Amino acid sequence: MKWIYTFSIILVISISSLFSQNIIWEKINTSGSGFNNLQVNPYTNELFAAGDNGFCKTPTGIINWQNIYGTGLPTPTKGFRCFSIDSIGGIYVSLDGSTTYFFKSADNGISYDNIMRSPICNGPGSLGINSSNGYIYLGMWDPGCQYILRSTDGGSSYSQVYSRVNPYDGPDQSIEFAFKGNNNVFVVDMTGGSQAGVYRSTDAGLNWTKQSNGLPNKNVYAITMDSVGNIYIGLSTMQGNGGGVFKSIDNGNSWQDVNNNLANKDINDLAFSTNGDLFAATKGGIFIFNKGSNQWESFINNQGLIDTNVRSIIVSEDGNIFCAAGDVYKLDTISTIIENSQYKSGNSISLSIRPNPIIKSGIINYILNKPSKVYVEIRNSLCQEIEILENGINKDSGINEIIWDFDKFLPGIYYCTIKCEDNIEIIKFIVIH
Repeated sequence: MKWIYTFSIILVISISSLFSQNIIWEKINTSGSGFNNLQVNPYTNELFAAGDNGFCKTPTGIINWQNIYGTGLPTPTKGFRCFSIDSIGGIYVSLDGSTTYFFKSADNGISYDNIMRSPICNGPGSLGINSSNGYIYLGMWDPGCQYILRSTDGGSSYSQVYSRVNPYDGPDQSIEFAFKGNNNVFVVDMTGGSQAGVYRSTDAGLNWTKQSNGLPNKNVYAITMDSVGNIYIGLSTMQGNGGGVFKSIDNGNSWQDVNNNLANKDINDLAFSTNGDLFAATKGGIFIFNKGSNQWESFINNQGLIDTNVRSIIVSEDGNIFCAAGDVYKLDTISTIIENSQYKSGNSISLSIRPNPIIKSGIINYILNKPSKVYVEIRNSLCQEIEILENGINKDSGINEIIWDFDKFLPGIYYCTIKCEDNIEIIKFIVIH
């Protein structure tokens, strides 16, 4: 095992160079407007975008838009309520209209079939597909139509699994779904009445229990989960008593706020990046949660966004980050990591790394001028987190040492990052077998 590695100063120079190029959100839609809903098909790594007058998709890497407002959809173009993609590429679309407009395409957007028609209700206001079992859930929330439908056969038939009979006995406007395994289904309600909040089903939607204990504001607009199943929800300031983000580590039985610098923001959407960074799309731009300082920070100061009312944010499997704010924008992964690191020069950290060929390990040394909570991680050449070596450990001042087993990793470029308080230092190194 041989090592070639470069010192921090080389990487710091490259960071400064990237900053000098003014990293911004890049508008990537060439036509259309009113984009407020984005989805990524993880099986094909394609980005789907729905707007006021268009529906299109593109590969997430090289942008090449293709119109998928295919035959069978009504003309002139209807407004989009929601859409989603199942595990085999089926596209489900709900449109505005005087009768139910809910369509499915089985040929990648070339043509669509109307798979539901109702003389009373408009199309579903929300749509969720459980990737574990393929079940489709529809939130119907027009007046007189407050219920949830479920399909277990790819949209060919639907059964009513919930109906709001009494005024406040369940979700009224089921705006977004989330899933944990086959049977755990979560839905959030945004109406603002006593029935609004978070609901959970443990039997794939047949029965629902309200789980809003500890939430100061029940107008919930967004829900997502991290890699270990913790739940995060975004709230609205509709009733004037605070919005922000809340977290549950017990399937919604209790909630705690993660609201530093974000308590009064309307949250439109939440998303995790491939390396575990949490983003919040708000009416005041995009924020990122800084794990080191335990607070939210404006993400690159919303540079490049024409409208800071960001309706949707999503991360593709290859790490690219997209958002919708009337237009569609893209930011690549390396820009994310550099901005989130918020490198500050100073003497509070001194980091070095060297090989120990005898034990086939790397020795990471860092010097602290004062006691600090320390985070040390290793990332690959795509800036994806591959190992956490220190996760918020309190360390004394002086020299500290970590023995890192690098022999199990493939040859290539890696980054070692140490964070403490508001400082960060990065070393780029290469492992050669």
